[in-house]
Amino acid sequence: MTSGPRSFRALAVSVLLATIITLLAQPAFAGERSQRFRDDMLRLVNHSRTAHHLRTLHLNRPLSREAWSHSKQMGRRYLLFHTSNMWNLVQPYDARTWGENVAYAATLRRVEQLWLQSPEHRTNLLNPAFRYGAIGVIRARGWLWVTLQLYG
Repeated sequence: MTSGPRSFRALAVSVLLATIITLLAQPAFAGERSQRFRDDMLRLVNHSRTAHHLRTLHLNRPLSREAWSHSKQMGRRYLLFHTSNMWNLVQPYDARTWGENVAYAATLRRVEQLWLQSPEHRTNLLNPAFRYGAIGVIRARGWLWVTLQLYG
């Protein structure tokens, strides 16, 4: 084994490369986890809709990126608020009606329960005119922050 400037540089380069690889891998994991949360939330929403004899929502993946971004903003601010430009977001999809539910809770089941217990959120969730949805879920500050954008 050699020591000196060459071995120190080799070690430094190895550590730097390992750090870069680790940092690059994290967003992919976070994205996979967010997609899993999104899919789980869609299953919960559609289960509630079918239990009320309604059609299931079809997921709009491009719009779900916007919903994810909105959830991320809420988590960063630690504040629930609605999307200010919903009309602009759903207009390209020929939407005639639209709505949005937002929430944060420890679990996705709890989010669903909160929405069903709130008259306004329940009306959105079970509105038969809504056929499409976008879902964004992130974990921030120990909570799951959820945005559900609906349109028909």
